[in-house]
Amino acid sequence: MARLLKAMDDLGRVVEGQGRVCDPSFIHLKVVPNEKKTIVRKIKNIGEDLQVALSLPVRSLIKTQGGYVSVDVPRKRRGKSYFWKTC
Repeated sequence: MARLLKAMDDLGRVVEGQGRVCDPSFIHLKVVPNEKKTIVRKIKNIGEDLQVALSLPVRSLIKTQGGYVSVDVPRKRRGKSYFWKTC
């Protein structure tokens, strides 16, 4: 989360971290704009820049959710998911 926040700050997108949700393939990071100059559209347009800044194998998926913007970052090692642990 700290690397993502620093990369976004370096790109001029000031955001505040609101937590994360981990699944077997991705880490879903929750961020909200921290200044009036940072709008959601500006956050959504930096997926390729984040890919380069964080050395990711694929572009981050950035989408709006209820009250925050989620940034999906692929995990380095995929985990296992068990149905009985998620329900």
